[in-house]
Amino acid sequence: MFTRFDVETGEYASRPAARSITLRHLLTHTSGLGYTFDSPELAKALGLDPQQTATDLPLLHDPGAQWTYGQSTRVLGHLVEAVTGQALFAFMQSRILNPLGMHDTDYDIPASKNARTVTVHRTDGTALIEQPNRAGVISSPHHGDGGLASTADDYSKFIRLFLNAGMTAQDERLVSAATVSDMGSDTHMGDVRVRLMPTTSRLISEPFPLGAGVDTFGLGFQVTGQQLPSMRAPGSMAWAGIYNTEFWIDPVNGIGAVLMMQYLPFYDATAVEVLQGFEQRIYRSLE
Repeated sequence: MFTRFDVETGEYASRPAARSITLRHLLTHTSGLGYTFDSPELAKALGLDPQQTATDLPLLHDPGAQWTYGQSTRVLGHLVEAVTGQALFAFMQSRILNPLGMHDTDYDIPASKNARTVTVHRTDGTALIEQPNRAGVISSPHHGDGGLASTADDYSKFIRLFLNAGMTAQDERLVSAATVSDMGSDTHMGDVRVRLMPTTSRLISEPFPLGAGVDTFGLGFQVTGQQLPSMRAPGSMAWAGIYNTEFWIDPVNGIGAVLMMQYLPFYDATAVEVLQGFEQRIYRSLE
């Protein structure tokens, strides 16, 4: 891991990590891997290209020492391929997408669905600039930490899987109830809490996430740690996509929701305002 890093020159010193990275570290984002957009060290070493891999460099901290949002899920995707002998998307189709009927979810959007695909908008610091979709197939790298395109209808099927304790809409067992419960547990990180991640470029991301300092991270989900007025219950599971798609699953109240947006920067103040307003209106209607 890094013991010293000069962000001006890129020179650093390092030592071996105190312990090996485990699957639990990867699933909880406590592995010590980061991203270039939320780590000054990685931004200096690799530039701001999100496709650059942090696995070629020392870790940002010892595994388990703190929470750092990074390429842990990408490594999990590689492990799935190594263990199963299948390409990642083929495994996802056979084990998750097809059983749930998520037929509008893909890394490679076919040309026939191009017109349905929402364009990405990016800020230039003063206004949002549309990035037109390329003609034909719209492809993304097949990574475990991003690249999938989906719809609200498809994503709702994924959310319902967890609300139904691992059962599909056809009453088929896809995940055990014990596994679903374990994924949403707040015990996996010990005393470590989700921390506020910095930004290396406000054109890509603002500091994130909400709940920093209070929430924990389960096996793939941020886990809500406190009850706020007209908001999701403690124990809710949530996360987001880089283009400001946000979802949460609230087992206490038996509801889940997904809010889909398609622009940068991530955690833009307006996106957060929309998310919180959306959530509050849902819970006020329950009240």
